[in-house]
Amino acid sequence: MAYLILFVALASVIGIILILDRNVGKVVDKLVNSLPPKAQFFLLVLAVIVLAVLMLLFGR
Repeated sequence: MAYLILFVALASVIGIILILDRNVGKVVDKLVNSLPPKAQFFLLVLAVIVLAVLMLLFGR
C-alpha cells in the first residue's frame, strides 16, 4: 500500500512538472502527434496496461 501511495505521489509530481514545463509538454505532444493514430492508440493501451500491472504489484 505504501508503494502505491509513493507511486501515485511520484506520478503526480512528474505530471505537475510536465504541466508546468510547457516546453517539455510541447516536445512530448509533437512526438505523440508525429506518430500514426494506430501507434498513438497502442501507446495509450500500453500505458494503461503498465499502470494496471504496477497497481496489481504494489496493491498486494
